[in-house]
Amino acid sequence: MKKILLVSLIMFISSVFADVEWKVNKVYIDSERGTIIVETNYRVNGGNTIVGRTRYNENNFKTQEEFYNLAINNIKDHAKLLVMKIPENKAFVKAKMQLIQSALAQPLITSNDNNVTYKLKDTMGSENTKQITFKDKIITVTSDGSNSVADVK
Repeated sequence: MKKILLVSLIMFISSVFADVEWKVNKVYIDSERGTIIVETNYRVNGGNTIVGRTRYNENNFKTQEEFYNLAINNIKDHAKLLVMKIPENKAFVKAKMQLIQSALAQPLITSNDNNVTYKLKDTMGSENTKQITFKDKIITVTSDGSNSVADVK
């Protein structure tokens, strides 16, 4: 009975992150593999629907609450990544990274070692924002196109 309630609850959940909408479409068991499949519909900026499917087996969770939290967190993470698939955001990040790279006067390869010395650290913001720290700058892209670059503090 609890499983039916949990599956029903997940199927009715939907959320909107700025311009990234998601809704759980189906939750079902794959009879061949014995895994639970969560099928989610995503829509970025009101465009076409993108269908995502994630498989879970009994090793991924111990309780129904753990399964619910794991599924919702995976869905939110995927929604964040879809922000980066917006073509304007890809172009913005690429252009800003090239600008930052060309502005640096220090060499990438030192004479003491032949290791490439660069710093690229990824951090996540809210569900409608992707932040990338690159060469002492923070590049922020959002689903609504209000992108920015700032110095690392």
